[in-house]
Amino acid sequence: PLCQELLDPASGLGRNQKGLSILLLKVDRWLDPERHAAPGAATDHLTGLVAELVPAVETAVDRTAATFLVVLCPATTELTRTADGARAVAEAEAALREGLQAIPGVHALGSAEVLTQYPVTDVADATADALGQVPYTEDYFAALGTALARRIDALTRTPYKVLVLDCDNTLWRGVCGEVGASGVGLDEPILAFQRFVVEQAEAGMVVCLCSKNNFDDAKAVFDTRPEMELRWDHVVAHRINWEPKSANLHSLAAELGLGLDSFIFLDDSSYEIAEVRSNAPAVLALQFPEDAAGIDRLMRHCWAFDRMGVTAEDRRRTASYKEQVQRDSIRREASTLDDFLRELALEVVIAPLADEDVPRAAQMTQRTNQMNATTIRRTESEIRGLCGNGALQARSVRVRDRFGDYGMVGLMFFDLAGENLQVDSFLLSCRALGRRVEQQMLAHLGEVAEAAGKVAIDFPVIPTERNTPARNFLESFGIEPSLAGEQRSYRIPVAIALQTPTLAGMAPPVPEVTGEGTATEASPAPSATRAAPSAAVDGMLATMTAVPGILAAMAANDSRDRPELAGAVVEPRNAVERLLVNEWKRALHLSHLGIHDDYFSLGGRSLAAVAIFARLHRSTGVQLPPETLLRAPTIAEVATLLAEAQSKGDSGEALPSLVPIQAQGSRRPLFCLHAGAGSILFYYPLAQRLGVNQPCYAIRPRGLNRDAVPHSTIPEMATAYIQEIRAVQP
Repeated sequence: PLCQELLDPASGLGRNQKGLSILLLKVDRWLDPERHAAPGAATDHLTGLVAELVPAVETAVDRTAATFLVVLCPATTELTRTADGARAVAEAEAALREGLQAIPGVHALGSAEVLTQYPVTDVADATADALGQVPYTEDYFAALGTALARRIDALTRTPYKVLVLDCDNTLWRGVCGEVGASGVGLDEPILAFQRFVVEQAEAGMVVCLCSKNNFDDAKAVFDTRPEMELRWDHVVAHRINWEPKSANLHSLAAELGLGLDSFIFLDDSSYEIAEVRSNAPAVLALQFPEDAAGIDRLMRHCWAFDRMGVTAEDRRRTASYKEQVQRDSIRREASTLDDFLRELALEVVIAPLADEDVPRAAQMTQRTNQMNATTIRRTESEIRGLCGNGALQARSVRVRDRFGDYGMVGLMFFDLAGENLQVDSFLLSCRALGRRVEQQMLAHLGEVAEAAGKVAIDFPVIPTERNTPARNFLESFGIEPSLAGEQRSYRIPVAIALQTPTLAGMAPPVPEVTGEGTATEASPAPSATRAAPSAAVDGMLATMTAVPGILAAMAANDSRDRPELAGAVVEPRNAVERLLVNEWKRALHLSHLGIHDDYFSLGGRSLAAVAIFARLHRSTGVQLPPETLLRAPTIAEVATLLAEAQSKGDSGEALPSLVPIQAQGSRRPLFCLHAGAGSILFYYPLAQRLGVNQPCYAIRPRGLNRDAVPHSTIPEMATAYIQEIRAVQP
């Protein structure tokens, strides 16, 4: 069925043409304890299924523009407790991960990764699994849900680019200006944090320093302490002075040509954090913990550091920004822009987008804000789909000069189907701005348009707070745009595009980029509401680092009022009713309810019922099936059945196979047979939709190991069901 879903264009996965498709796979469910118990049988069966599944996922990815996240869930079935079964599942998971990770646009999350990030003692819930095929405990579902949310966040948000660090009591213990470089402490938690920073730098984060210190004192620690894991070579820029740290962050943003909303700032001082949050609110400002446990939480549970992919450009970002410092030195010495460009010996290569460059192209659409005319964000799958079906053509732009290779810094998507060449996206990394690369990009579009017999280039712009450089570039041609709502469209004749000045020309450069836009734009006023990202991360680091805290946060934030029901709230009268009230509140997320409230009228459904009755079994020893609610839908009625079962000392397994959901009505009865082992409660909404005149019965599946008298054959099972049906409809 899963391969069917993947291969069917009309399925839910097939219709999800954008966004994220998530598959949760429980590999051990693909094994049958009778058919695959023989040595090697499980391995052979799973190997065949993996060989079918990986190509099916690849086909689905090629057909849609969605990014796929595939999660491998832990095994819990009896067969996987044997050495052969466990080995078969482990090998199948490894093969799946290897095959899936080779598919562009697919990300795999292994079963062990969730538990590494959020340890859980008890993963499997045998009772809930038997009652309704809910195989995991509440703790594990909380861990799995949180891990999923982190991956979704990392896949969908714009990543942070700059990590700015305080020095004293952050990169080392103590104040270097007081105790000297030899006196500062470098214990293991601090060195572990430094290694974490180095890993971030290697993954593309730009590392900077912002410290109230004398420069020589701080630099001496890097120069004289060989234990330092973070070296001076890792530092791209610094502000080591006595200025307010918010002002220094604005200055760093201007030097790097990046927005403050791409900055993370860490400082041990609560005063400095408050000052930055007030005067540079776009920065994610976090207080660095004093204790080892807090440092570990920061490294392992601050989602802002999560990345789902690292490109070649990411790995050399530190070197790129260091090369930029050398270029800036030449710029200051050059008398004109042309002198500067000649001194750089700039080379620009524009070519069709290669398949291996698609990850970087997707990354650019997500990260580039300033020289980005339309700010259309795209995933790898979307780009491959649009270019593969001919909807768009794409060009990559690579730049190098005598100081080094910028890598792929520009990207253009366009369409030649209409009367004119239609630009879809036109973007250039901020580190290549002001070098007339954008002029060469436009000239290239002019060449493509001329070769296709077009007379003009239609160039749309969707104005944002950040893309002023793109608007300035187009407005420099003196062409009046046409307006359609917020969108502007510039029609540039091919002849003008071809004459666009290149390196030797004199066209005015795009204004120098600052941290908040351009040099002519004022920085935004401080705003308390813009500090929300910092406050949100504070809350997550306080509560979302371990499963107990996650469950407590969920309980505190996910409680609703009792629906408007006819009767008043009647409080529980004994210990059994109090137990049930607490379980119903927990499962239904209700702040209060009464013992005579109808379960279904409270919004209860089958999954919540499975959780309630599984916990009841663990706390009382009585195993009532969730279908009990069909004949006893209130706490008072369930409490009576529970008390009766306890007094008799039986298991409470009292329901027949045929369970009436709605016994009244004049129409011919409807009998619903559930083919699996899940709860039949999900037929209750169906009965409601069919109306009060439609009798409706559900047949509980028999034949599972948990049943006292299982059916041994399919004909025997069918005969038993037919006998029960005839009791209602002879």
